[in-house]
Amino acid sequence: MKITKKQIREIVRGEIKSIVNEASVSGEEFVAMWEKALKIAKSAKMWSPHMKKSDSAAAVGYTNSDFWGKVPDKYDSTPVFGYHRQSAEKAFKYGDWTRPLMIGWGVTDAENDAEMTKAGKNIVKVLKKAGFKVKWNGDPEKKINLIPG
Repeated sequence: MKITKKQIREIVRGEIKSIVNEASVSGEEFVAMWEKALKIAKSAKMWSPHMKKSDSAAAVGYTNSDFWGKVPDKYDSTPVFGYHRQSAEKAFKYGDWTRPLMIGWGVTDAENDAEMTKAGKNIVKVLKKAGFKVKWNGDPEKKINLIPG
């Protein structure tokens, strides 16, 4: 099958249009919203390993296991949230936030899905209040996604 110049131009225009319309947020804007979310979370009796770091927007660990390994036992009954470096590497490109950032979250000693779902809803409220666009389907087994743009 031969492709005409007109078809190539249409394909290129479509690709350019999708790149231009891709949501992007500067790294500085993300950091400001993240720091605000951590302040709100602290006042709501939630916790994040990011709160212990001098650079609160820096990823915590490289994997999910690394992230949860940074959560002290004293926070077992507290809603906890944050992200690790693998998630950050997928979400940020050249200092800009261009793709969804997956947020790990949970309550270590939650006794049932209802408790987990309640904690997830409260974390989503905090993130939205800080200015984030949030996507989460309410499933306590799924991560919360922060959407750029």
